[in-house]
Amino acid sequence: MCCAQLRLIRQSFTVLDRELDHSKPGSFFAWNPDCESAEGAARGRQLLGVCLDEFETSESGCASTVDVQRVIDLGSLPPARQVLKVENSEAYRRWGVAEAMVELAWALRYDDPHRAEELCRFAVSVAERLDGDIEGDLALADLRARCYGYLANFLRSNESLVEAMSALESAKENLLQGTGAVDGLAFYLEVRASLCGVLERFREGRLAAEMARLLYLAIGKKHLAGRSTMNLAFLYAQEGQHEQEIRLVREAMSLVDPSEDARLALAGWHNLLWSLHECGNSREALALLSQARPLYLSCGDRVALVHLQWLEGMIARSLDRPDQAEGCFQEARKRFIEQGIPIDAALVSLDLAGLLSQQRRHSEVLRLATEMLAVFKAHRVEKEALAAYLLLHQAAERKELTAALLREVERRLDQVRQSG
Repeated sequence: MCCAQLRLIRQSFTVLDRELDHSKPGSFFAWNPDCESAEGAARGRQLLGVCLDEFETSESGCASTVDVQRVIDLGSLPPARQVLKVENSEAYRRWGVAEAMVELAWALRYDDPHRAEELCRFAVSVAERLDGDIEGDLALADLRARCYGYLANFLRSNESLVEAMSALESAKENLLQGTGAVDGLAFYLEVRASLCGVLERFREGRLAAEMARLLYLAIGKKHLAGRSTMNLAFLYAQEGQHEQEIRLVREAMSLVDPSEDARLALAGWHNLLWSLHECGNSREALALLSQARPLYLSCGDRVALVHLQWLEGMIARSLDRPDQAEGCFQEARKRFIEQGIPIDAALVSLDLAGLLSQQRRHSEVLRLATEMLAVFKAHRVEKEALAAYLLLHQAAERKELTAALLREVERRLDQVRQSG
């Protein structure tokens, strides 16, 4: 690793540590970058104290067809045999096998995150048993950092947070021993930002996401910069800063390439529509729905389509279209139940109950609450959710349903959903 590259890695961690030490406030957040401007990328270079044009990115994602097939074949074996195969077979002690495992894990990120985690564990195991004779010790450290980074990401998404933090620390240690590839550092920062969001370490998360975004922009990876910007927007949303989220999501959508990751683009659209509605801009959200709908349909994600219908109901309600809102809520509730998602069905039912209560349709509110209790029992939903809905049922029996009670039940159901 050359001196400048080592300085990039170390300075990145120094910036993070300085900003997290509240006794030594830094200046990172004093500047609000324009995501698409050349000045933004230049500022990123200046902030980190290096000229990124000097560096090349890592050569990753180059697994051979043979190695990919080996990893696919591995999935046909029982779990115990898979472990033995990876640990003992020379055919799996290959650089390309570790690359293939990471690539296939990423391809499964939406549809099977648990299998993706398993593949990343295998990739770490393979990478740790390799030596640097073929590609060199620095490149091997890059590979290990990549494997640990992907493992940390999937552990985070599968809610194994202690293990995720440990894997991320291993990724950092290997980055410090590697070539200093900018994209490897940027990916580490992305994963760190996502993990901080789950841990509610929002300041640290925003800083890591902003740094990742600037690094990707500086090396010309617009799509990945858009992904980091989306991550940054989500961190602001978690703190209720929806106007900042809206600005960042708009910027992210100008960078994200739907052909590379349609579901990421879809998430951007949904977050934008939701936040516009939450900020009182329901008319703008309604106007944008027609642009977003084709992407919802092309992705073929049934759950996303139901969430769209739910959002349409909320927009209609805020625009004083109660009949349209009721139809959307009823249909979304029905489809969530059919797809075995009772908590979301219950949350939609709260919106529907509020609408019916405003129209003094108390008997229908009581019937709705009774039906949802039956759904909860059939799906063996957590007792906390059941207790929350009992409050709603009791209020409906007394015809004393209030907005405050609906918010309290919603808060409790959200807690159950997040913990599940």
